[in-house]
Amino acid sequence: MPYAYLIINLVVISVPLWRSFDPRVGVYKNHRAIWSAIGLTSILFILWDIHFTQTGVWGFNPKYHLDLLVLDLPISEILFFLTVPYACIFSYLVLEHFFGHKKVFNFNSRFLSYALATTFLALAIFNLGKEYTFWASISAFLITVVNLINRSDFMPRFYLSYLILMVPFILTNGLLTGSFTEEPIVWYNDAENLGIRIMRIPVDDLIYNFALLLINITLFEKFRKTLKTGN
Repeated sequence: MPYAYLIINLVVISVPLWRSFDPRVGVYKNHRAIWSAIGLTSILFILWDIHFTQTGVWGFNPKYHLDLLVLDLPISEILFFLTVPYACIFSYLVLEHFFGHKKVFNFNSRFLSYALATTFLALAIFNLGKEYTFWASISAFLITVVNLINRSDFMPRFYLSYLILMVPFILTNGLLTGSFTEEPIVWYNDAENLGIRIMRIPVDDLIYNFALLLINITLFEKFRKTLKTGN
């Protein structure tokens, strides 16, 4: 089914894009900041994706994507860096709007950030020979440290949003990695990752998604603040 990967992208973004114009939350009012953040982050991750595809860290099953390729990447894979971050920023803003005033969304997250940064750094150091583990971990480490240095006040909201989004992450990544199909849409070379899987999802994907989403949220918050103040 060559349209499978494209359909997954459309399902991921359909409801968030449609509900973005709900006046109660007004996600559409932040579209400039959202797409600026996604645009910059996608450049970094698409270049990363091209390198990993060309070096065999991961790859794509031609049965499940269109023949249109851009530097060895299926067009559906490129769309992934637009649809998934948009859906996640949408969810982040919805949670912020409806639950941002709750005490649970305003806990002191610095200890958690220090613990995660230490864990990511240790994973990177002890897995220098595993490209996926190393680069996912070092990316997650660096963006976490950036937010520690900046004392970012949105980190509690990010952590709780990420926790809630773990459910759709696992469902979507499970579908991509073959948990619900005979063959995976995206395959991974276990020599380049930790070799630990949740269903068929490499646990490294959780670190990769953490880095992807935190970079998007960090840039979004920066652009949102800049556009609001006009500085």
